[in-house]
Amino acid sequence: MAKRFIDQLCDSLIFVLLAAAVISVMLGEWGDAAVILAVVTLNGVVGVIQEGKAEKAVESLKQMTRLRAVVVRGGEQREIDAAGLVPGDLVILDAGRQVPADLRLIWSAGLKIEESSLTGESVPVEKDHTFSAGDRTSLGDRKHMAFMSTNVVSGRGRGVVIATGMDTEIGKIAGMLGASPRRTRRSSAAWLTWESS
Repeated sequence: MAKRFIDQLCDSLIFVLLAAAVISVMLGEWGDAAVILAVVTLNGVVGVIQEGKAEKAVESLKQMTRLRAVVVRGGEQREIDAAGLVPGDLVILDAGRQVPADLRLIWSAGLKIEESSLTGESVPVEKDHTFSAGDRTSLGDRKHMAFMSTNVVSGRGRGVVIATGMDTEIGKIAGMLGASPRRTRRSSAAWLTWESS
């Protein structure tokens, strides 16, 4: 609290006012000095209060925007932070929720997911847990999967977590974007060599 108040006083305008208060004291103008010090003190107190309120508002926003997931653990359905998900968790999806991890769907009913953040496809994809895909099926065609950072538009579903964080498809893309150009070129060369063999 004291540090916040001192931080409020570290301003060029406050320094000018404090200098004016000192000059007023030297000239014997005690009333003026008292008024200036009262204004400076009031300004500091108001600043501390506003800063405290701003920090609380930011913390509330963080709580509101924190990604949550509905999981079934020990036979009980509960809502947890998505950061606490681990492979093997059973996640429940419904309309309006963001997919918290890469999931292999085990049940779905009218489930449609908007995957534009991952595939660029603007039309929601209808998901089907009974769909079977080969190893080389593109992300957009994996109807039996739900991917992290995509949004459930309608329907319901359940899926088992197969990847979290940087191991998800969106995490891999983020990792590639963060890789150095030299490393990316080397990876591309290795890929071309593998493809041609």
